[in-house]
Amino acid sequence: MKSGTFVILFHFMPKNFRNKHPFWDNFYESKTYNKYKDLKIDKWFPKASWRQQDLSIIKEFYSYLKSHFPNPIPPSLFFQGESGFLGEIADKWLTDILSGKSFYEKNKYYFTKTEAKQYFTCDWIEPEQIDQSGYMEFLEYYWNAKIKANELDLSANFFALKFRENSLSLISQDYFRFICLHKRAAANQNEIGDIFDFLLTRNNFEFNNLTWRQLRRLSEEWHEQIRTMRIGNRFKELAMEWKKSAIKDFSHTIEKNN
Repeated sequence: MKSGTFVILFHFMPKNFRNKHPFWDNFYESKTYNKYKDLKIDKWFPKASWRQQDLSIIKEFYSYLKSHFPNPIPPSLFFQGESGFLGEIADKWLTDILSGKSFYEKNKYYFTKTEAKQYFTCDWIEPEQIDQSGYMEFLEYYWNAKIKANELDLSANFFALKFRENSLSLISQDYFRFICLHKRAAANQNEIGDIFDFLLTRNNFEFNNLTWRQLRRLSEEWHEQIRTMRIGNRFKELAMEWKKSAIKDFSHTIEKNN
């Protein structure tokens, strides 16, 4: 194991962490730990930046867990690159998995119990298969689990592309639950996307006592207002004043033939 991989492992589960998964007991008794236990972690990259490191380290991290951790972990959690908030969430989920505590209990905000179970219906893959994995794969896997758990005939790719960085926001979670309650009506993805555009303009939105038809109507009214404003702005741009020409007035005389 590379020292960089050891740093990642140590970041996710320090030795003084209580009630950790039994997997870690073996890790801290391993030759790897004895080899690197005196390593000054501060000299290496912080946990927040491990996704920007050498891909070989990320692969080895996944490979080590594949060889030693008892249950498969969704490969999309090991995505590489600039990640921001989504990287923080993925790190949290990895920490929750590796802690040995209930993943669902720690993430009720993002999953129902059925969705959390579906999220872990995965197999280990070969480390080379995460070569091109980025945060969009992370989002698509997440939405795929939620869609399958709720038996929706919708595309995970659509949700990942449309919701993107907003996928884990409060409005997205509430909206998806609303979609699940109105499965038959919420079958048109273009309509779902249009309504989401409308919802993003609201700081708070109350879904209680709303039907799908009522929500769609609110969205349509908002879109119509936007179209009207855009048309009005275009007319304003066209309603220009025509200034008088700088050329002085002149007359045109036709000469008579002799």
